[in-house]
Order: sequence, then C-alpha cells, then structure tokens
Amino acid sequence: MTVVTGMLFTGGIVAAGVSSAEVPLARPSYTSKVRWAWSNDVSLGRTESSDQYAQSQVSGLRSSEHHAAFLLRYTSRSDRVLVSVSGTHWRIQPSGGHSLSGRFPHSSKGVFRAEVQGKNVRVLWNGRTVTTQKISGKHPGRAVVASIWQSSRKVSMRDLKASSLTSTPPRPTTSSTSSSTLPSRPTGTSHPTSSTTSSTSTTSATKTKTSTSKTKTSTSTSTSTSTGGTAPPSDGSKRWWSGAAGDGMANGSWEKWRGSQADIAGVWDDTAASQVEVWSICGGQYKSWDKALDLAMGGIFRSKGESWSKAASGSYDKRWTQVLTRMKKCWGDRDPGKLYLRFAHEMNLPNEWKVAAGEEDEFVTTFRRLADIRDQVFPGAKLVFSPNEGGGSDCGDIRKLWPGKNDAGRNYAAVYAVDAYNWWPHVTTASGFQEKIQRSTSDGSPIGIEKHRQLAESLGTPFAVSEWSNRAIASDGGGGGESPTFVKEYNSWLREHAGDPDHPKPGQVLYEVHFNMWNEYQFWSDTKQPKTADTYRQLPWGR
Repeated sequence: MTVVTGMLFTGGIVAAGVSSAEVPLARPSYTSKVRWAWSNDVSLGRTESSDQYAQSQVSGLRSSEHHAAFLLRYTSRSDRVLVSVSGTHWRIQPSGGHSLSGRFPHSSKGVFRAEVQGKNVRVLWNGRTVTTQKISGKHPGRAVVASIWQSSRKVSMRDLKASSLTSTPPRPTTSSTSSSTLPSRPTGTSHPTSSTTSSTSTTSATKTKTSTSKTKTSTSTSTSTSTGGTAPPSDGSKRWWSGAAGDGMANGSWEKWRGSQADIAGVWDDTAASQVEVWSICGGQYKSWDKALDLAMGGIFRSKGESWSKAASGSYDKRWTQVLTRMKKCWGDRDPGKLYLRFAHEMNLPNEWKVAAGEEDEFVTTFRRLADIRDQVFPGAKLVFSPNEGGGSDCGDIRKLWPGKNDAGRNYAAVYAVDAYNWWPHVTTASGFQEKIQRSTSDGSPIGIEKHRQLAESLGTPFAVSEWSNRAIASDGGGGGESPTFVKEYNSWLREHAGDPDHPKPGQVLYEVHFNMWNEYQFWSDTKQPKTADTYRQLPWGR
C-alpha cells in the first residue's frame, strides 16, 4: 500500500463550517499501537450530508512512514475516500478510483483538515490550502473514520471533529500551539535527502515545514557562554549569502535567535497546485521579503501522467508561462535578480520529476525551453540547477543533465546548487567530513559537495547549497546524532570558497540555506541537537 502523509489539528472548529442543524461529531483523541499497517478508529459517526469536513490536531509525522488520515464518505472498506498526510506528502485515494498524491513541506505536527464537496477534495494544513483535487466515482457514504499508519508508535490525533459542509466551505482555524504555515513547499517537494553512491537510492525527507512560534533558544548543555554572532570574525574580504528555510525567517525571529541577519531564505512551491499559485510570494509569508529567495518551483508531475518527453516537446510551456507571469506580478518592484528558481530540484532522486537514465536529453531540452520562456516573461529571475548530492540507482548521470549555454554563450542555469545533509554517512569528525565532501562514484560522477563545487567551477557557474543540516536522529542505517564538528567544518569549507556575492565567480559559494525544519533537522526552536545548534550560533555565517 502506498504510504501517505500524516496530519495534525489544533484549535476549535469554525462555526461557519458546520451546518446550522448539526452538532459536530467529536472525539478527544485517537492513537494506535499498530505498526506498518493502516489502523482504523471506530466511526466518529454519520454526518447529515455526504459533503463533509474532518479535522484534527496531529503530531508524530516525522517521516514518510508516519501518516494520519480520514476516511470520508465512508460506507465500507471498498466504498470511501481516503485523505491523508504524512511527514512529507498528502494523498487522496477514492476507492475504485485514481490515487492522487504530492509532496509538501510542513512540521511534524499541526492542524490537518480534509474537505469533500461534490467531486472536489481539499487538503488544508494549519489553515492553508495544500491542494484541491477532483475525484472520480460516486461515494454517497456519510460516516467519518480516523486512521493511522506508522512505522513506530508516534502518530497522535487529538481534537477530532467532523461535520457536514455548508455550501461555501470556510477556512479552518489554525493551530493554537503552532504558528506553522505552509512554507511554499507543496506537492512534489523533495525532502532532506541523504548522499549515496549512484547505486543506492536516497530517501527524501520533504521540507516545507514551519517551526512553532515560540522563540526559545536551544537548551544546550554546552559550557560556552557565547551567543549568536560572537564567533571570531573572518577577514571580511570574502562573503556569501547565508540564511535558512522554515518558520521565523520572514518575521525576523530566526535572525534574532542566530544573532546575525539572514541574506536569503528558502521556500517551496512545488506541488501541482502551488507551482501555479506561487503561494510563498503571492500572499504568503514571503510576499514582502526583500532579500534573496531560493524558491523550489517543482517540475513535471508523473502522478498526473506528465513526462519529460512531453515537456521537451512543449506540452507544459503554457503552464510555465503562466507561472512565471504570476511570479513577476507578485514579485513586483523587488529586484528580480534576487529570486532564484530551483526547477525540478533533486531530479536525480526517485520523485515526481525524477530523470531516469535515458531521459537526460529530454530534461536538458525542457530546462532550456523554460529558460527561454523566462527570458521573455520574467527576465532577471535566476534559474538554478539543483540535484541532490546523492542519487537514485534508476536516475540518470547528473553530469548529463547540465543544460549548457545558449547561443549568446550564457549558462541557461545561473547557479549550480545541491541539497546535502549529514546523513548516509553521518560524520562526527573533521577527517570524516573531508572524506564525505570528496566522495564520487567509480566513474567520477560527484557525490560530495566539494566534488559538485568543482564541477560547477568547470562549467563556469557559481555554486550554492540550497538545503543542508545535520540529522539529529539515527533511526535507520543512515546514521544521526549530535555533530558540532560537522557544523564547524561546514562553516570553514564555506568560508574557504566564498567570494563576492555581487560579482560571483565560477565555483564560488554564492549562498547556503539551512533546512531549519522538522525537529530531526532543526536547530531552532524545537531541536533535538542542542550542542550542534549552539555551535552553529557561535560561528560567523556569511562572512
């Protein structure tokens, strides 16, 4: 069975969302001890109408193996509509119909809401629409059943509520305990992934999560009394843009915690819906952000029948023209040169837009088509070539995916960036770090960030790290745990290869974005690695 993403709910029901003659169905909580199988709660009851909503405060969605769901319009196991969220994805699966799914970045807990009205199904997270999809088939049932899938006993659903929908579904309330909003990394979003050799596929850990609104600092056990920004200064002659992705970036809370300003933020608009809506800058938390922004815009969507061959022939040119037109409008009078668009990021991993062996030329043609559209619609915005430092065994050679130069001799991609995490392998020593960043496959394809940086230099383009962090939890063979040394060595490597962000040279590190999302990777505010987080705050970033 395909795994779905988990959900969460906090806060009360919006009165407008309940039919005037009906009291909402409710249950305080639901948990399950069952692992590696769907476990269904007893029915919450039957609503007056088959047009329904259900919502709950969910926690424990730590990975793609932890899911929370509602079975809406439930008549029987063979006649219902499953709507679920996991630590990385959303999923809509009507019985006997086509299954729909996509990635979106979010925290491990939050308010999950599912609505079904007619043939339209809407998934919401903390009051923000993640996706709206049409389903096939007729499902007249009126029961609502909560359900959980988990690889370990972690998922919890609280304040379960359900009722009929009015003719105009309201927006649900947001969590009273979390300010997590949808960080513009929706369907199709990739997650923190590990580095592997080309013969081993990596496991993605989707991003787009937001941290809680609490502004506590890490409870580090370190004896150091230093605060953010008090690290030894560099000579100031070399710089790079430094920032993070996650809650607290747009409002300055993260900068206050670190003790130094951010130069760039990271966000995702990579679901089928968010790619078109561009939620992050069109009304979202980055609608007024005036610094650099690394925006993952997704690529094609295989779950919808799309392919790189169709993309190469121009089948999606109209959509991408609309996307770039909307981006230009929402970006307004801000400097377009500060908007970095990661197209089909982590295309060398098994995801919605993976590029399999044999599809390399189609990807290159597609990237070039997109660049040409950008030149016509939104000149100035930068396209970023962004693989994962690892790779999947069924994906193509990353070196064959570079789009090259146009007729004017300019690179189609303005930046070569990678996503790279301290995981697979997880290192805790300086020698281990050096070995990790120098890794490559037997045929010379880059794996470590230094090998990728060297390739970028040979291709004549600046380099960036769009996602990075230390993995705090060792829950599988990839390793994890505290690693202050990893952060120190990372910082030294960045300073060694920094330069002038306003006039970047080939191979220079232009920017890096810390993945401050999910407590598995977070440094603030909810962290499982206080020593590593404290070390991060003591170092100079961006200089």
